[in-house]
Amino acid sequence: MVEQDIVTSIDHSTVNDILNAGRLQPRRFRYGKTTVWDALAVARTPQILGDYERIATLWQQGIVVIAVDEKPGIQVLERAAAQHPVRPGQIERQEFDYKRHSTINLLVGLTLFNGRMWAECLDKNDSEHFRPAIRRLLHPYGWAQRIVLIMDNGPSHAFGSCSHPTMPLG
Repeated sequence: MVEQDIVTSIDHSTVNDILNAGRLQPRRFRYGKTTVWDALAVARTPQILGDYERIATLWQQGIVVIAVDEKPGIQVLERAAAQHPVRPGQIERQEFDYKRHSTINLLVGLTLFNGRMWAECLDKNDSEHFRPAIRRLLHPYGWAQRIVLIMDNGPSHAFGSCSHPTMPLG
């Protein structure tokens, strides 16, 4: 308002009152990523939701549905806590320190019928490491007639020419 010559000066408490009246909190924010609803995503959504809705029936037909996602670049921290007991005039203090280790790339699978979870740390978040990990995830389901993987279109998900006996990958 000062820069636009609406007022010559304005007190911080007035700005605070204006922000509170408008229920605005300009210092608070949340990180996120907006989903892009392109034609392919719109076309796949009913099929994915249908699979979720028919999990028990699909399982009985020998069709396993697994949701897969990765969390790349997780920072591994080793925490060490120190406790300072109560003393006259001071409250108990608990402080922590941590040692940074390297990052990990976590790949997680959830079998939707029974809630069985699987997780593996990958050396790199790329297709070379993703493919063998997916094979290990699918191994217990060699009996399945078909396996449906529900996952995003991450760049590491390029299967190339590999295959699994119950699921064409490519």
